[in-house]
Amino acid sequence: MATVISRLFSAEAGANKVAKTFERARFPRRDTHVVRMGEDHTVASVTDAMVSLGVAEETARAYTSKMADGGAVFVVKATYKPLTAKTIAREILDAADTVDMGAVEEENWVKDEIEPMSSVLDDHPLFFTRVRETHERKGPVTAGIMPLLSKRKPHSSSVISGGKKMSFWPMPLLREGLITKPRLRKDGPVTARLPFPLLSGGKRDKSVIPGGKLIVEENLGIPSIIRR
Repeated sequence: MATVISRLFSAEAGANKVAKTFERARFPRRDTHVVRMGEDHTVASVTDAMVSLGVAEETARAYTSKMADGGAVFVVKATYKPLTAKTIAREILDAADTVDMGAVEEENWVKDEIEPMSSVLDDHPLFFTRVRETHERKGPVTAGIMPLLSKRKPHSSSVISGGKKMSFWPMPLLREGLITKPRLRKDGPVTARLPFPLLSGGKRDKSVIPGGKLIVEENLGIPSIIRR
């Protein structure tokens, strides 16, 4: 259910000003209306217009009887948007300069009907619909702007077929030929091009700490490990 709240203004400018206030308060535009008495409008047509917006028929007739001097009626349908819409609408209209209608009932309960639409979101009709492509696709991914795969013949030494080498190093990452003993050597394909060896060829010590001493012990001259 929704509450239709209406107020009579002595001039159309006042009703339009209130409509801007409701717009700033996040009320949907479809829920706010300004009804005026135009030159091509009759009393019956204006009354029917307000009744169609949810205003009670007796209230609409009371409004039209006082709209001959250029007045206008502002009608708002307070639903669930924004939150506490009915309270906000009452506060805005109570602060506005409206015409006192006495005992005329200016609020009315109406059934909140759901408007039929072709989509879940009326402003995004293609939300659940795939956009049909009108241009001819030249590949499974690209549309002809920039190809992702090169048509050039792959290099004979390329590790990945159809692509470039994996490394920017001036040396190959893979060694060609049969490796009889798969172990690291200090004269391997990488160290042969560096001025220093990556693996030490000296005799290995069984001690975890080279030389058997700690750095603190060597610098301070104080043993850090008790040997019993």
